[in-house]
Amino acid sequence: MVRTNLVRVASAVAVLAMTAGLARAQAPAPEQKTTTEKIKESANSAVNSVKKGASTAGEAIKNKYNQAKDHIVAMGIESRVYSRLHWDKALTGSKIELSSPRAGAVALTGTVPDPKAQAKAILLANETVGVTEVIDHLSVQAATTTTTTEPAQVK
Repeated sequence: MVRTNLVRVASAVAVLAMTAGLARAQAPAPEQKTTTEKIKESANSAVNSVKKGASTAGEAIKNKYNQAKDHIVAMGIESRVYSRLHWDKALTGSKIELSSPRAGAVALTGTVPDPKAQAKAILLANETVGVTEVIDHLSVQAATTTTTTEPAQVK
């Protein structure tokens, strides 16, 4: 009886082994890529990488171009405002420096002799073509008075 059971177990194991072997034989083997397919994948990957890099470089160039354009516009605005302030007789004696912190904006820094001169400088800057904003950092000089004293006489 033990021997019969042993034969049955051995037969069952043999059947299972054969079934497993048949199942493996019937299952499709994973396909190996050919050299051509591998080269195509590598080439496509390289092309996609180059496209991505070109797109990024294009955006960087575009940003730098816009920054340069803004600086050129700012220089044009500064020179126009400078010439208007420099040649105005009401601003004689003023020490005004110009800067353009952003497109269309002009900052006036320095000293002017009186409040009228300050108002004139702001008005001229506002009326200049291309200026959309004037930032006033001007200060009015304190009035200086000259006093003369006679030297003390020595006896």
